[in-house]
Amino acid sequence: GVGSFRTACEFSHFAYDDPLLYPNQPGAAHLHMFFGNTDANAYTTYESLRDRGSGTCNGMELNRTGYWAPALFDAQGRVRVPERIIVYYKGYGLGQGRSQPYPERAAMITRSGGEDVHAISWDRGGTLGPGTSDFTFQCTDQYRSTPRTPAANTIPVCTPRPNRRVLEMHVKFPMCWNGEDPAQWTNWGLPTVGSWWWGDCGGRAIVPHIEYLIAYPLEPGESTAGWYLSSDVDPVTRRLARDPGSTSHADWWGAWKPEVIRDWVANCVNFRDTQPHGCGFGYLTNGGPDGGNPYPGPALRYRPEYTGPMTVAATTLHRELCPGGPAITSAAGAAYCRPAGSAGTNTAHHSH
Repeated sequence: GVGSFRTACEFSHFAYDDPLLYPNQPGAAHLHMFFGNTDANAYTTYESLRDRGSGTCNGMELNRTGYWAPALFDAQGRVRVPERIIVYYKGYGLGQGRSQPYPERAAMITRSGGEDVHAISWDRGGTLGPGTSDFTFQCTDQYRSTPRTPAANTIPVCTPRPNRRVLEMHVKFPMCWNGEDPAQWTNWGLPTVGSWWWGDCGGRAIVPHIEYLIAYPLEPGESTAGWYLSSDVDPVTRRLARDPGSTSHADWWGAWKPEVIRDWVANCVNFRDTQPHGCGFGYLTNGGPDGGNPYPGPALRYRPEYTGPMTVAATTLHRELCPGGPAITSAAGAAYCRPAGSAGTNTAHHSH
């Protein structure tokens, strides 16, 4: 009962930037993991996002959307690179058949954990409250035939098992727009009635509901005890939050080619076309890039796979991305480059 379009993405780069919260302020943010647009940085504008860089998701230059989330640190003082990133665009509940393409310049910031949801539920005067935000993290082997537990709003301890083990970070975005400036994230909200899955926007515009599933593989015999997000580190004291992962959040700045987004909104999210499409694997049609989809129409190219290292020492990354920055004495110190508002950092790409 849910229309959806799913696309696969690869890691692009790390940077101490957030072009939505700290525009034109390089080094002002905690360390982020970027995917999608390969040129996203502190100076990014909608126009530069739309017109420059490639993309690390299927479709590449047809999807220059900027996607980013806090970087993940492990107990050994390393920053982890995800092996797999899936982005869902869904038509939940009343959004089925009624979802509209995102307006030009649309940008969102959201948080999945606990009650502190960035997205506003206008008619409720705040948030939907506990229990209505989906889990933020889960331990899995990425196969639905096995339990995906434990799952929680903070980072659970994924213990070693004989088969592969993955920590999956899951972030959900709002789907209701009040019709005002789409580049201002406070103009995006949660459903006014029910839950995430009901999709009643109270007469406001409904767009496809975005979900990130970011998968971090564990090494053999490894657990996630002691893992944390860069945003879990206090920017002043450099101390960790009591509940690692409790600051989970993510950003989305749309830059799909208009004709492509219209295609998958109509044929995947809304099912307006009677002809099936290649919605589940994010390549649309025309046989797909590997000839495995029998349906007619244009296909999105597969993105090149990331083949670089899956971990990098936090101190090394700090030195690389924050030249001339203050000396740090711990991995947690690498969560930030300089105090918020300071300038002077570069973006390092660990890419294809």
